[in-house]
Amino acid sequence: FTPDAIVTVDGDLLVAYRGENTSGTFPNSMLNVARCTNSDCSDRVISQIVDGSVHAGLDPSLVLTANGLPVLVSATFDELVIRACAQMHCNPYIRAD
Repeated sequence: FTPDAIVTVDGDLLVAYRGENTSGTFPNSMLNVARCTNSDCSDRVISQIVDGSVHAGLDPSLVLTANGLPVLVSATFDELVIRACAQMHCNPYIRAD
């Protein structure tokens, strides 16, 4: 649902989308990030962002900062959630600074 995509500085495609919660509760409500490592995205690594934010995958958006690290923006039903990625593929996703 509602995907957004950017090309990382190393040329991989990074896609953020609303997807199924791995625990099976609240289906299709969690934020997932897929890193495509080939042109047709048949080779990909999918990570689910689990940080305690329920329904945090609504309307995701990605942007690259000047230092080449992505920032993930999404919404819950009542708030905006902004996450800074620690490395260019958002796994781990929280940047310490």
